[in-house]
Formats: sequence, C-alpha cells, structure tokens
Amino acid sequence: MDITRSEVVEADLTRLIERRHDRRVVEEGERPLMEAWRAAELREEARQREENRAAWSEYFERLAGILRTRAEEYNRRAEELSEGEGVRS
Repeated sequence: MDITRSEVVEADLTRLIERRHDRRVVEEGERPLMEAWRAAELREEARQREENRAAWSEYFERLAGILRTRAEEYNRRAEELSEGEGVRS
C-alpha cells in the first residue's frame, strides 16, 4: 500500500470531520456536556482564586502581626537607650 496515498486519505477524512463539526457548532451551538464541563471548570478556577486570595491574606496578616511585635520591641529598646536604662558600664 502506498503510504503517501493513505496519508492523503487520512488528511481528507480529518478535514471532513472538522468541517462537519464546525457546521454543527454553528447550527446547534456547543453541546450541553461541553457547556457543563466549561461551567464546572470556571467554578473550579473561581474556587482556586478565592482559596489563593484567602491564603495570601492570612499570610500578610500574620506577617503584619510579626512586624508590629518587632517594631514594638525596637521602640521599647530605643526608649530604654534614650533614657539610659540600656547602657551598661
């Protein structure tokens, strides 16, 4: 069998299938299963975005708390030094 001929036939079949599919989509629209799948995908993406947003929010809230604690400690040390309490001879 001629391989070139079989490749030509396969390409013709692929084009025929694609044309029929494109025509069906134009006439009927996407199939309900595909629409349901896409809707589920969109919901999952939204859930993931919300989960990521919440995780980042929690991270930055914890970081802000840690930085506030450190800032208070540095402020206390600075006050002690300015009052001479932290100076040792």
